Amino acid sequence: MENINDEIHKLLDTFDRRKNLNEEAQKARMQREEKFLDEFSKFRTEIAQPLFAEVANSIHSRGHDAKTLIDNGINRIGSCNMDITFYLSLASDDRSTYPGNRGRLFTLFASKRYQNVRTHWSNGSSEGTQPEVYKIRQLTRNLLEEKLMDFIISAFHN
Repeated sequence: MENINDEIHKLLDTFDRRKNLNEEAQKARMQREEKFLDEFSKFRTEIAQPLFAEVANSIHSRGHDAKTLIDNGINRIGSCNMDITFYLSLASDDRSTYPGNRGRLFTLFASKRYQNVRTHWSNGSSEGTQPEVYKIRQLTRNLLEEKLMDFIISAFHN
């Protein structure tokens, strides 16, 4: 049997190899997450914001209101996420709660942890959509236009 020091050194070598592999895997994961957030930020800035502004201008021209809010928040478990929300207020709405949790809203929510983007909208009541989940490469202006129009149609029909 080898002496105790040799056994300890073997155990420590194994531990150090595992630790280094874990650190490398964590570093690679963090790089993927940052790349994902960069790609979403670019989509949000170059596609979503201009589209939301264009739609808001059309809505404003008819006496209704729309706003875009952007968040680069950190959630309760410390994970950084990003979103962009389009708030819609019809001329007939009570504006005292606008924008707020009870308003009409359409949100694109990017999850750093899961590296996906969810769309969700609510028409101001308990009715809304179940989130739809997309990979960042699936997001296009056409898809965003389609989802935003579904939301707007629902808002004006309720």
